[in-house]
Amino acid sequence: TVTFQHVQVELDNVESLTMPYCVVFSIDIDGNDYWILERIFATHAILPAIVVVEYNAQVEPHWIMAYTPGYRWQPGMPFGASLAAYRKLLEPMGYKLAHTSWKQVNAFFIREPQ
Repeated sequence: TVTFQHVQVELDNVESLTMPYCVVFSIDIDGNDYWILERIFATHAILPAIVVVEYNAQVEPHWIMAYTPGYRWQPGMPFGASLAAYRKLLEPMGYKLAHTSWKQVNAFFIREPQ
């Protein structure tokens, strides 16, 4: 089953999202992705087999943009988080980096079987 929800996702409404069990979870919202992903995993207790994130390869290692409510990406503006920041978030939950896209935009993490 594929579920779509059309909503401006912010930290203060993450708890109200419908989060069914999923095998693949992908997030690409051009900005607050890191903070939203962290909150979703904390509040919904989901651990999908595969997590796909958009990361920013143009920033310093471990960089994460400050959470900005209502953020809308525009060319030239900083956004998202570095690959190292996502690794630091996801590896303690049992995920390993499996692949990055050749354009250095998307990272694919696979959860180690428990």
